[in-house]
Amino acid sequence: AAAGQREVQGFKETVAPPQAPAAAARQAASAASVGVLRELPGGLKVVDTALGKGMLGKKGRGARNGDRLTVKYVGLSADADGNWVEFDSNQGKPLQFKLGAGDVIRGWEQGIVGMGIGGTRRLIVPPSLGYGDQGAGGKILPGATLVFEITLKNIQ
Repeated sequence: AAAGQREVQGFKETVAPPQAPAAAARQAASAASVGVLRELPGGLKVVDTALGKGMLGKKGRGARNGDRLTVKYVGLSADADGNWVEFDSNQGKPLQFKLGAGDVIRGWEQGIVGMGIGGTRRLIVPPSLGYGDQGAGGKILPGATLVFEITLKNIQ
């Protein structure tokens, strides 16, 4: 792997120096390529598994703060035995929220910026950008790292 990159379970990881959240969002949007694991400030890791419209010169634009988004998602977390289990999903029903309004966890607020319609992105969310030391709803343990597979269905 080149300087500044390393192989992680078959993905190339590019480690970027810490940046302000707006700069991180621009980096996420501009550096997107399929299968490349990128680390953003705060420890958020993102992997685009399919690029949507608005990515890398495709027609359209990527998601920005202030946009109302419709997504499909699945969330995974480790249980007490260390097994990855699904803790949440919208089971194909549309989930809508306004990006940048605090409607979703900070890992989503940062990690979805720049996604294009039809794109799928995996977010690996550290506890500090998820539910922290308190966990959530009995399904997410305190201090849990979360993994989300998110498909952007619409930008309004």
